[in-house]
Amino acid sequence: LPPRVPIKAKVTETKDCPTFTLRRVTYRSRKDRTNELLLSLPKGIAGAPLLVALHGHEADWGQAVEAAYTQPDHADSFCGYFAERGWAVLQPATMKHELQHADWTLQGEWTWDAMVALDYACTVPGLTRLRVAVCGLSTGAHLAMNLLALDRRVKGGVVGCIFSTWHHFRRCRIPPHCDCGISAQLASRL
Repeated sequence: LPPRVPIKAKVTETKDCPTFTLRRVTYRSRKDRTNELLLSLPKGIAGAPLLVALHGHEADWGQAVEAAYTQPDHADSFCGYFAERGWAVLQPATMKHELQHADWTLQGEWTWDAMVALDYACTVPGLTRLRVAVCGLSTGAHLAMNLLALDRRVKGGVVGCIFSTWHHFRRCRIPPHCDCGISAQLASRL
């Protein structure tokens, strides 16, 4: 893992919802890489558990998606479901398809961004670092597995709708609806 740098987090927007407050935050994950996250903070609950929500290709690429918290019919509406029930929900932007470091993979960059987003969330008053879970869908499920393997702060997780066997890599593009080059990157690493 690379060395951590000062994340220089900045709250750029705050939205008041009935049961939680939603923050949009920019942060630095590497000295030359900036990302964005959304964090819901439940109203009136101290020591709230934290869910790291990792979307896949069903969401807007390279963005943290507010609709996941506010629109019940959104593909990632589990963010709003948990936010409305007293969880803090952290959604770092993923799926940006420009690889910034030639010696990394997209999965590696996205995973690292999620780990540094979790660094930020752990500094927010009112959240407990002892109750952290992750949920990922589609390519976000790959990221959830990575986070579960690499970050000891994450105590449990849900990996949903993943398509990740070696047999699949040989026969189809990964993910099947996006030619983002992940399959070539993975094949060269295996």
